[in-house]
Amino acid sequence: MLWLAAVAIASGCGDDAPGPSDARSSDATFDGSTLDLPSPALPAPPAPPSMLPCPDGWREVAAEDGVMLCEPWPETGRRDCPAGEVHFPGTPGCAPLGEPCPAGEWPADLPAGRRVWYVRPGSSGDGSIGAPLGSVEAAHDRAADGDVIALAKGTHGRVPLGKDLEVIGACAAQTRVVPGSAADWAVLAMGATATLRDVTVGPAPRFGVVTTGTGTSLTMRGVAVEDTRSGAIVLGLGSRAAFSRVRVRGVTEGVDDKALGITVQEGSTATFDQVAVEGADGGAINVVGAGSTLSFDRVVAVGSSGAKGGCMLVRTGAAVTGSAFVCEDSEAYGVLGGTDGSTIDLTHVVIRRVDPADDFFGRGVAGQGFTDMTLAKVLIEEVTQMGLLMGDADGSLETVSHLSDVVIRNTRVDAELLSASGFVLHGDSTATVERLHVADTRFDGLLVQSGARLDASDVTVRRTEPTPNGGNGPAILVVGAAAAFDRVDVSDGTAAGAAFQSAEVTASNFAVHTTQPDLDGTNGFGIIVIKNSSFEGERLLVEGSRTSQISVQGGSSGRFVDLTLRDGSPEEAGGGAGYGLQVVEGRIDVTRGLIEGHHAFGVLFSQTMGEPSTLEDVVVTDTVVNDCPGCSGHGSGIGAFGAEVVVTGFSLRDNEVCGVFVGPDAGVDLSMGEVAGSAIGACVTDEGYDLARLQSDVEFRDNETNLDSTSLPVPEPVVAPEFSEQ
Repeated sequence: MLWLAAVAIASGCGDDAPGPSDARSSDATFDGSTLDLPSPALPAPPAPPSMLPCPDGWREVAAEDGVMLCEPWPETGRRDCPAGEVHFPGTPGCAPLGEPCPAGEWPADLPAGRRVWYVRPGSSGDGSIGAPLGSVEAAHDRAADGDVIALAKGTHGRVPLGKDLEVIGACAAQTRVVPGSAADWAVLAMGATATLRDVTVGPAPRFGVVTTGTGTSLTMRGVAVEDTRSGAIVLGLGSRAAFSRVRVRGVTEGVDDKALGITVQEGSTATFDQVAVEGADGGAINVVGAGSTLSFDRVVAVGSSGAKGGCMLVRTGAAVTGSAFVCEDSEAYGVLGGTDGSTIDLTHVVIRRVDPADDFFGRGVAGQGFTDMTLAKVLIEEVTQMGLLMGDADGSLETVSHLSDVVIRNTRVDAELLSASGFVLHGDSTATVERLHVADTRFDGLLVQSGARLDASDVTVRRTEPTPNGGNGPAILVVGAAAAFDRVDVSDGTAAGAAFQSAEVTASNFAVHTTQPDLDGTNGFGIIVIKNSSFEGERLLVEGSRTSQISVQGGSSGRFVDLTLRDGSPEEAGGGAGYGLQVVEGRIDVTRGLIEGHHAFGVLFSQTMGEPSTLEDVVVTDTVVNDCPGCSGHGSGIGAFGAEVVVTGFSLRDNEVCGVFVGPDAGVDLSMGEVAGSAIGACVTDEGYDLARLQSDVEFRDNETNLDSTSLPVPEPVVAPEFSEQ
């Protein structure tokens, strides 16, 4: 225990006492009886993400915090459709892929004015409607550029497309192309401009549709590709393709251990409008290689359930641009980016239910080694491990990303009890984020680490929980990185609302509410700044934190303008400190602050570093004794232990025990303020302390005793938790 010296401080202003030489000029006005302090400005709230306007047929859905979502499916959900039909997002249910099946055996909408070759399996005629040919290959041999090949209902053999032809089936439900058991392909387009319509391709022992060569262009409309091995559709060697109302279903591993839905590679170009890929075990859509490009509208990928299956892979210099993309029930990822300057630009994206195999990580969206990724109007939910990941942990491949109107929620922990983060940015990557909502994650909601740089505005983070194996769950964590925030609102984080570790952070309009303790009942910081971090904030609000509203520790510094801290909420069991602002081996400057409703200390300084910490135009009020088991008690507005503090323009009022507590090896300079409504106005442990340092235009009033002898323990410093990188 430290015994306070019985030293008298006169009531009223100490006008004859010299003020501290380094006190700053305050905006407060004080005439010896009335104190008028400027109030801190409260943070402006963030704007919520909005997916509006929705793509055609998608439903508007209101979520928490004013977030507006777009749901691609009707209230009855996505339908599993029979052969020849498909349920595209934005439509009420199953519908024919192309033309409805005609009453007769031939296509009903054959183009006029062109030579038509008719094919019926098993026939041996001359290609007329009365005497059809027996195979597509026979018709192809006879046809000239510009001709049409009409397929009757039934099962046909392989379809070569080496001429400028249009091949039209009766309908996808009843016209099928099935190659022989040893064939590498069912449809091959090479060196021609061709069209394939209203057929189902497959089963096939390897590939369904293949295009190859720079002189090749294939249009497919109303086509299904089913039950293939290795790959359903492969576009290669600079070929071009345009697909409309195409369905790929059922791709399993072939002899090359691949099971890919649609592949665009080797500098090929594709455009999709209403394309569905279902059950491609090795990946639904794959765009790879320099010069390979895909542009699309209304694409859905479902059920890529192989060990490394995902919805869209873009890598090694490829480029994808698209709108209205839905990914559901994949094994490893929703959208995965690779290396060497690839780009992705997606708008209106829904990714849900990514559940990885034991040997692979789950990602909603992952950009690793990208030069540029742009995502707008994105919903990522029910993903195991990480909702959105940008960058490489070793920093070897830079990712640049631009995100707007993004919602990440309900991430899940895998069987190994690893973390389930919302948004992770790491390596030498940079991200610009506008309107981000993260909710219900395990571990952290937003993590920036390992040299990354984040610029984020209009961010909400809700309900981050610790992992079952004991990992803490801060809402925002910046570790060894840099971040700039504007308009951020955080609630119900675990261990910390925001934690900055070895980081450089700036923030404006930043609010943290109700931070929860760890699984073991400890911690619970609103904002914690540790390990030589720098944090500069304007218009900050922190409330309902168990340990400290803001803690600056371990060689860190903070500069706060317009700071509001209120209602610290320590739990009786386990003994949370309930401090307002805590500085341990650090330094802070505060301009315009309101610190009210805390336990033990409104502001606590311990072993601060460098120049004195400063408080200017600050109100500290309603600090009460913390009487939980093992707690230090106190009940002081400002406390200093081994620290130097300059306070200019202040009101310390209605603090239960001491207005100001000057502990051992401490120095506090007060000027232009009041100390009122406490049991003791000033508590000083050093008998030789220069009391003039507490009396420069300072009024002590309405205290039971302006200074008296009592005993109070030196508080133990609150030890910061260790926040780990992923």
